[in-house]
Amino acid sequence: MKIVLLVTALLGSILCFSGLPPFGSGPAADVGNCQTTWYRSGQMQSRAELEDGVRQGAASEWYASGKERCVGAYELGLREGAWVFYTEAGEIDVARSGSYSAGLRTGP
Repeated sequence: MKIVLLVTALLGSILCFSGLPPFGSGPAADVGNCQTTWYRSGQMQSRAELEDGVRQGAASEWYASGKERCVGAYELGLREGAWVFYTEAGEIDVARSGSYSAGLRTGP
């Protein structure tokens, strides 16, 4: 099972780096370095830009249902700046949304 997940993750990363559509989904949004994770169902779970193997730049996550979970940006692998989190019902999760600095929530 772990080998299957590793191969799937590696294949997804290779497709992402090449700009090819991963696993029958739409075309990759960017051709540069990115990290994409998938649910077993094939639904995209997360996508983040990478720099030297570290999350750096825009990032998004989705629930298994396909609804958006959160959107924001990373700096040196940590949440930075404005992040918006959503509940599965699609409402803004005010307890988690807000400004982040060095991975910590600093305010609304």
